[in-house]
Amino acid sequence: MQRTSRASSNQLASTLQGAQGAQREIYDRARGNLAGIDTQQANALGTAGGAIAGDLASRLAGAGAPSTLADALRTQLGGAVGAGLAKGGAQQGELALNQAGAESYAAKLPGLAQPCRFAGRQRPPSAGTA
Repeated sequence: MQRTSRASSNQLASTLQGAQGAQREIYDRARGNLAGIDTQQANALGTAGGAIAGDLASRLAGAGAPSTLADALRTQLGGAVGAGLAKGGAQQGELALNQAGAESYAAKLPGLAQPCRFAGRQRPPSAGTA
């Protein structure tokens, strides 16, 4: 029975060996997807913002407003694009932090699956003994 238990533990440890790499792949894929979304949003906001700013500038000029007002609006729209990218950067950082924890845990799994070895004992101590 002890051989069967040890063989099962070794098989489980072998199976868990790839868990760290699997975690890495999952998080790398998520970060890649997030980066793509951030780029699309920044491009869309930049394009829409440029069109809106151009339209607004021509309307303001037609109304006799100073051109500096349209320039200030363009600057604010550029700030909105930057704020969106900063939010995406924070999300990327959070994913990287979570990935580090997941990989660290996954790296320990094969060792946890190994048979118990407590000071030469064949089994772990029972709950009632020390």
